[in-house]
Amino acid sequence: MTILIILYSINSLSFTKDKGRLLENAIYIYLRQLHLTLFYFREKGECDFVVFDQEKCVLAIQVCEEIHSDNKDREISGILEALRFFNLKKGIIVTKNQKDDLQYDDIEIELIPWYEFVLKSKLL
Repeated sequence: MTILIILYSINSLSFTKDKGRLLENAIYIYLRQLHLTLFYFREKGECDFVVFDQEKCVLAIQVCEEIHSDNKDREISGILEALRFFNLKKGIIVTKNQKDDLQYDDIEIELIPWYEFVLKSKLL
């Protein structure tokens, strides 16, 4: 994954260090290598990836380098909206290195570092 981020940053036309976008792109490439059916969700909010098996959504994934006070509401509301739309009880936010479990009514959101996400998803 680190190699993917380095290669992307070398080839990027942007001179800013948008590590969140780099992490999102690296996770997208990784998920595609698993041959998952991926879509982007957008209603009022946005969720980076919704994963389908057959014709049913089975997982919602948000990618964010770090959850902090400036982006927490936006990131959480986007994945919550997708989870409610698809009637899912659990979602994942992939981060650079944060780990936490958040509860919103009957919905659980797991914050997980990218390297743990990669190790766990190999079991899919």
